Amino acid sequence: VVLQELLRTLGLECDVVSTGRKGLEYFRGRHLPTIGQSKSHRPCLAFVDYDLPQMLGPEVIRKLREFEEENGLEPSIIIGHTAYGEVEQAEMIESGADDILPKPVNFERLQSLLTQYQMTGKL
Repeated sequence: VVLQELLRTLGLECDVVSTGRKGLEYFRGRHLPTIGQSKSHRPCLAFVDYDLPQMLGPEVIRKLREFEEENGLEPSIIIGHTAYGEVEQAEMIESGADDILPKPVNFERLQSLLTQYQMTGKL
């Protein structure tokens, strides 16, 4: 919720899901219409929490990356989001996360990530 409010402060819209499984369903549903089409669509930006109900963040990230690869999709930008330490952060990176946004959220770090990945508008 904190991250969602910070993104809104920056003028960005985002969708939020409550579990790892719902996140996978949302991601797959968002991309199914583009499968088999040009890779010119803009990839999404996903913030994936480490400690999700039903499925931990690293597993969600692995499954997202597998789905992209199996369907020839341009990789989305996945940011791991965690209050845990270096071991969990490394696990998220090894699973396929592009970067990490530690908790508590540092507003400047969030802005830096959004600038780095050139994200504006709807996430």
